Amino acid sequence: MLAFADTRCQKLVDSLCVEILEGENLRIRQVFERPRAIYRIELDKPDMSYQRTTLLDEETLEELLEIEGVRHRVAEALSLSSS
Repeated sequence: MLAFADTRCQKLVDSLCVEILEGENLRIRQVFERPRAIYRIELDKPDMSYQRTTLLDEETLEELLEIEGVRHRVAEALSLSSS
């Protein structure tokens, strides 16, 4: 059962990666710090009338950030939100 859960989780991360790279609006913020860090990622695709909200733990977010394009998009989103 654990292998199925790992496969399902990886598919979700892979689809999130694609949507981060293709989406128009990306917002990310930390929503919990304890007992573990949880981040909320919001993606908009206005041309498809689509919005996705995903909660990720820090380990999964770090896995996503290993991908250069995702890291670049997240950095852009964070710089825009702090302006």
